[in-house]
Amino acid sequence: MINKKRYDIVIVLSVLQILFLLQLSCPSCGWAKERKKASNTCILCHTQLGKKTAEWVEQWRRSVHGESDVTCSGCHGGDPTSFNRPKTKDSGYVGAPSRRQVPEFCARCHSNSSWMRQFNKRTDQLSLYKTSVHGRRLLEEGDENVAICIDCHGRHDIKKYTDLESLTHHQKVAETCNHCHSDSEKMSPYDLRTDQLKLYKLSYHGQILYNKIPDKNPSLVPSCPECHGIHGAAPAGVTEVANVCGNCHTATNEYFSQSKHMEALIKQGKPRCIDCHAYHDILYPTSALFDGTEIYHCGNCHDVHQKEYNLGQKIKAAFVESEKRVNEVWEKVIQIEIDPGLDVLDERDDLETGKRMILEAVPVTHTLDLEEIEKYTNEILSTADKVEKSIDTRQEEFIIRKKGLFATLLILIIIIGFLLFKRWVLQLELELNED
Repeated sequence: MINKKRYDIVIVLSVLQILFLLQLSCPSCGWAKERKKASNTCILCHTQLGKKTAEWVEQWRRSVHGESDVTCSGCHGGDPTSFNRPKTKDSGYVGAPSRRQVPEFCARCHSNSSWMRQFNKRTDQLSLYKTSVHGRRLLEEGDENVAICIDCHGRHDIKKYTDLESLTHHQKVAETCNHCHSDSEKMSPYDLRTDQLKLYKLSYHGQILYNKIPDKNPSLVPSCPECHGIHGAAPAGVTEVANVCGNCHTATNEYFSQSKHMEALIKQGKPRCIDCHAYHDILYPTSALFDGTEIYHCGNCHDVHQKEYNLGQKIKAAFVESEKRVNEVWEKVIQIEIDPGLDVLDERDDLETGKRMILEAVPVTHTLDLEEIEKYTNEILSTADKVEKSIDTRQEEFIIRKKGLFATLLILIIIIGFLLFKRWVLQLELELNED
């Protein structure tokens, strides 16, 4: 008879042996990775040292490098299996690179297409950085005051850009750029302003990004990288501004390219988008820009007595008239819906179409072609007239029906009154006959 206790021990030992063999044959498995990390002397020592060095380890564990099993030696070199103090000569230990060395330091992996393809990442970051203002100043002039990889991405705590905690997340990257660009001491050698983020937060773009405008998607508005580039960061050149803005505002860019302003831009470098709409503090454009001589207004470039300024006034008048007309009819639609409570769904839809047409017509103003603009505004007026006529007709019909109902009720009341009177007369006659 088999000894049950001995049999159980054999089973347990067999299972453990199988698990051990699986671990050896599957080095990429989760438990193998954890064992590898646990035996990493860099991690063991820095954890035991505590304080700042232990914090580095914890930051790395939560980083994209930690998730991808890129360990300390992957960046710093050295032998992670040895407890000997690392030395540069005999172990390939790098340690902390200088600021000037950092771009090349990161590029050892990030420019390696055979390594980065497994993560589906671009490998041209360093070449782009070398074309940027930051890169040229660092690598050509030795200016270590400029931004390098670690200033934007972090050191040991690098996160995926889609991570809400990442320094490069779409809704955080403006704050990241601001760490340097709001520092007056850092910016003074370059004669750069330090209020960009403050102005950006006031802008229409910034208000959407920071969730100040309901029903607008923050992920669709530009932040610093969308206008200035990411690793190839540089201010847009004079002739490039329209193209940069046009990456998002495609319709506006197309209309602008057909205008006299585009001809002037090619000849004399103005007007660019920023000459009418500002730089970082871009506000939602209104018809007020056609008036006055303030900065960004038509009169700031054109004399108020010139035909160009007068053209702006005509464009404004066409928009103001159509918008005013739509709003007037909209109020009538709302009023008739409330009192007397008619169903005006079709009229609402038509008027919503009119409102959308106003928005669609705004980019057309960049053509400066009054005839083309009036095609839109006249159609908007026609739509408003059509809706108003429909509302007036329905209101008249309602009044007629209301009068008809009143007349019918009045006739019924008269008939009922007559019948009651007749009944009273008959009853009175019966009583007299009985007497």
